[in-house]
Amino acid sequence: MPEVSVIIPVYNCEKYISACLESVLAQSFTDFEVIIVNDGSTDDSQKICAGYETRDTRIVIITQKNSGQGAARNTGIKNASGRYILFADADDTMEKDLLEKTVSAAEKTDSDIVFFDAVAVDENGTRLYDLKHQLKTGNGIPAEDDKRIIFTLPCPWNRLIKRTMFTDDLMFPTDTWYEDLRCMSKLCAEAQTYSYIGDILYRYTIREGSTIRNGNSSKTVHDRILSVNDIYEYFGSKGLME
Repeated sequence: MPEVSVIIPVYNCEKYISACLESVLAQSFTDFEVIIVNDGSTDDSQKICAGYETRDTRIVIITQKNSGQGAARNTGIKNASGRYILFADADDTMEKDLLEKTVSAAEKTDSDIVFFDAVAVDENGTRLYDLKHQLKTGNGIPAEDDKRIIFTLPCPWNRLIKRTMFTDDLMFPTDTWYEDLRCMSKLCAEAQTYSYIGDILYRYTIREGSTIRNGNSSKTVHDRILSVNDIYEYFGSKGLME
């Protein structure tokens, strides 16, 4: 059984997926599996991924009809066998010591979530800005001692998560935008302890046409409001608003 399951949803990312997978396979920590969820790609993504699956037995491809990133991540979670889960987007890359540093931090104190920082780049690799958590730096910090954990950057790819945190009632919502905001905020609220490594270990690519580039559209604003309402209702049902 691998220590980490790296879950990568893939949809029409033929230009980027090789760089992503190369950065995963170059990790200094090697006890991991890679679950690629091909979410109905219509380009050569499947073919490229199949080549990597042949090359490395740690890679497994699951193909499903196009259902969105939330559903693809859920498929990955349900098929994961690692103690920890790391999400990666197919057009992103990671530093070679990401898994080594995060697994070490998690195992020292049995943290539910290990956070780390990222940098946003454009499609040419030009640095745009840093994505830093405003959390206490250290291992095994009780979540109740730092309420900022709930409101930290709600991205699925800037944290290592204990697999048992995911339950039937706590997965990614589907058929909506901001599924990561809903799921990650709730996971943070449920965490007992966390660790935070103040190092930039992940490169997040912002492409033209992405949700973050079109954050002021009416649908985006509408779904953002629905997401915030959903989070507050969840917090209330768990007695976290007191």
